[in-house]
Amino acid sequence: MYKKLIASVLVVALLNLFGCYSFEAITVPEYEQVEKEEGKPGEIYVKTKDSQEYHFSESNFYIENDTLYGKEISLQSEIEPPFEGKFALTEIKSIQLEDFGQKYPSLMTVSQYQKIEAESGKPDEFYFTKIDSTKYRFMKNDYHIEKDTLYGKGFLILDKEQPLVRKIALSNIAFIEVDSINWLNTSLLSLGIAVVAFILFLVIAYASGATKHWGP
Repeated sequence: MYKKLIASVLVVALLNLFGCYSFEAITVPEYEQVEKEEGKPGEIYVKTKDSQEYHFSESNFYIENDTLYGKEISLQSEIEPPFEGKFALTEIKSIQLEDFGQKYPSLMTVSQYQKIEAESGKPDEFYFTKIDSTKYRFMKNDYHIEKDTLYGKGFLILDKEQPLVRKIALSNIAFIEVDSINWLNTSLLSLGIAVVAFILFLVIAYASGATKHWGP
């Protein structure tokens, strides 16, 4: 019975102790001051002014001049993060069409695709791979080719553990969240845990002694 009581008290105390850890939202200049004084935190969450959110661990990000560079490890639910941009057609290594009949090859060059589009119109989905091996997916109404450039709003296709390189202008960062510890609360709570544990020890020791004294 006494052991269960001690275990219950310690579990509650530890949960409260962990509660002293929190994430604090700070500006870029405030973050740079924190990093200068205390070193890089274990992890940061970055939110940009256009409401994009990023998560970096200590060894996978750094600030250089006016830009934050970092690598994210994509989660299963983030295999295809949204993407919007433009590409020179010379950057595209191959194009892939799905559910477009057996008439065309599964992989083709840009010129082959342009001929198909001219003859049969756009496919419902459009995939392409750049020379650097990054892959993208666009829906029929979300891309177009103009002269020597492809413009599109679609998705970047990632492997499950493929690191995603980010380059974020510091001027575009709304705030950075860093893990922080409320040291005053933590110290007081630790002292309280120690006092409670000592009192429980005395109570149990007294109860054990009384049981032996009055026992058969």
